[in-house]
Amino acid sequence: MSKDLIKIKDLDFTIDCTAALLISIQRVIDEDRDLYRLLLTDPGTVVFSEKIEKTIRTALDLIKGDIEGISDLSIEYITGMKGVIRYWVTHDDMDIQTEAYNFARIHLGSILEIIRHSKDVKHGRIPRESY
Repeated sequence: MSKDLIKIKDLDFTIDCTAALLISIQRVIDEDRDLYRLLLTDPGTVVFSEKIEKTIRTALDLIKGDIEGISDLSIEYITGMKGVIRYWVTHDDMDIQTEAYNFARIHLGSILEIIRHSKDVKHGRIPRESY
């Protein structure tokens, strides 16, 4: 397995595919950009914002067992994606291609490394003490 490829259950993750996922999400958001802007920036839409966080948290809870050492703090950081979406819809001049790749490389690259290391420990390829 390539060092740039992580498997979680039946899914393969790389920085490139993660950036592509972010770009795809942004394209979907662009279809209703004004609505997302309203929902994420209007003080009266707290319920919507909480639903986004709950959906992301539920997805992370499904893979939490595969990521040794992930904490609730880490999950809270990741659920902060609603802030990324809010940024997208309030910055019309953003270059999503560049930003998505940079975001994935900087932020998610560390998560991929943690998953890789955790799986190596779990499968006895490296000692637990090195974790």
